[in-house]
Amino acid sequence: KRQEYCNPNGTTGRGWNQPSPISAYADSNGVDALKACCACGGGTNTGCGAATPTATPTPTPTPTAGPNSFSLLSNLTNFNGSQRVSVPPLSSLGPILTVAGCFRQQPSNAGFFLYNGASATTDRRCFAVFLDGRSTSKYSVQIQFSVNGGTSFQTFEILLDKRYDDNAWHQLAVFINNQTLTVNLDGSPVVSSGSLGASIQTCTGSSSVIWIGQRPPENFGLVGQLRAVSM
Repeated sequence: KRQEYCNPNGTTGRGWNQPSPISAYADSNGVDALKACCACGGGTNTGCGAATPTATPTPTPTPTAGPNSFSLLSNLTNFNGSQRVSVPPLSSLGPILTVAGCFRQQPSNAGFFLYNGASATTDRRCFAVFLDGRSTSKYSVQIQFSVNGGTSFQTFEILLDKRYDDNAWHQLAVFINNQTLTVNLDGSPVVSSGSLGASIQTCTGSSSVIWIGQRPPENFGLVGQLRAVSM
């Protein structure tokens, strides 16, 4: 920071005079300097920008966890809007459900943090977390869920007073207990004991899908990075 090698917004600073870009220099975990260094804008959120993530973030106050928790994505992964990480179907989900992880989203992007559906070829949405930065006047986190096994879905939209598509690391935690919803961003509640109005029906079994970063048929891809995603 003192040498002005990099800027707080994550770009190369005026003090960098090496032939290779600063992003070419990585730490022992393969994370480049613009992402690993707090002064470079990469470590602005504890547990998300560090080279080695801390424990997966959970809602505050900490709810009673369900009997099973699955790590869906451990390492930092880049998403360019046209790619996804597909997770093998789970045999059981809900009715107590926690989704948590870290995201770094590019401005004006709208993409899926997580998608659970009944089909890999058509959009039969059962449960999803959608990060929407398309509008210039608002930013929202949407909890989308089905009450009929993916035939149709409802949306619980959380309008936020700041933007999170700012190319900085943020922690997200969603906790659902039957019809009750709690959502935390960066350790602070943005929804506390919200009512979904119905119990969600997640989709499990061999024909179901869990996608990270996109939804079938390959639409609304996240542009940015994710890490430490669990369900």
